[in-house]
Amino acid sequence: MTITRDDAVLGCDPRIDGTRVGVRHVPDA
Repeated sequence: MTITRDDAVLGCDPRIDGTRVGVRHVPDA
């Protein structure tokens, strides 16, 4: 499974460090 920045924008995967704008359930460390 390839995780793209689009997934991060949707808040699907917190592991993406490209765009934090979509990662709602992960605090900025």
